[in-house]
Amino acid sequence: MLVTAVTGSKSLHPTKKSEEPLSKIKSNGAFGGKVEVSDVTFKKFADVTRCGREQFVLERNPTSADYIPMHTFERTTFESVADSALAEIEKPNPDWATTSPIETAENCGNITCTGPENVVLSFKNTVASTELGEFSLSSSQETAFQITSRNTDLLSGVGTCTDHPDQLSYRCENTALGILIFESLDPDNEDRDLQPVYMIDENNNINKINSFMDHSWNGFYTSQKRLQRFPGLVQAGTNVTVQMNGTPPKDMRFALKAGANEGGMKVLIPFVGPVAFSVYAAEGGGELEKVTANPF
Repeated sequence: MLVTAVTGSKSLHPTKKSEEPLSKIKSNGAFGGKVEVSDVTFKKFADVTRCGREQFVLERNPTSADYIPMHTFERTTFESVADSALAEIEKPNPDWATTSPIETAENCGNITCTGPENVVLSFKNTVASTELGEFSLSSSQETAFQITSRNTDLLSGVGTCTDHPDQLSYRCENTALGILIFESLDPDNEDRDLQPVYMIDENNNINKINSFMDHSWNGFYTSQKRLQRFPGLVQAGTNVTVQMNGTPPKDMRFALKAGANEGGMKVLIPFVGPVAFSVYAAEGGGELEKVTANPF
């Protein structure tokens, strides 16, 4: 199962029983989440179990609505893994979309949450079997390949990606694929809605992104607070326009999760009037420093 990094934790001495199922995600996805997996072997994954149930090596938590961090796999081995059992990235649950705060604690507003539509799994130096019907790789894929959500609005025309509709995913040979995540840091970042946000790439492909789920429950209804944090699938080294459904926040932060050698990207944010901003940047996890010259 794919990992989801979340904010917050229970106290050292819990005061009440955890809500079941224990695997359910009950807080916001963490901004700086990162997953690195190395030297792991997956063996004997048939397309179905002995009980006839469909199975996959890689699939998301059914409750991961907000953000699944980019996963990086190094030196992974797939041995006797059916091609159809490699990965399935389930679409967002349509039941997450509700405007009634008393119907469900899983409240994403009038459109469903979009975290599962923006997943990137990056593989390097992979070994796979060569048996017929099993997952196998070309020589170039052994060096690097990616698995992404089946976000057809973005990837249907990308020649380096192959659609696998039965597994709700794409398999790509494009090391520039990654995730651009940004959020409002204004004091009202859980009260003033910016969604839906539209990420528009250089080819005018549009990625419609919702804010995070309302995870809090106040007795008989949800808290009506949704964190304005937005992760979107992008291609490093290109430019993207970010259009918000409202006035852009005064204070924001951005992070690009992609291959270290794939370059950065220019982000264009349309404003309704003239405004002045200070820009700060950090490289390699260093301290933030004010950008004093136009880097573009």
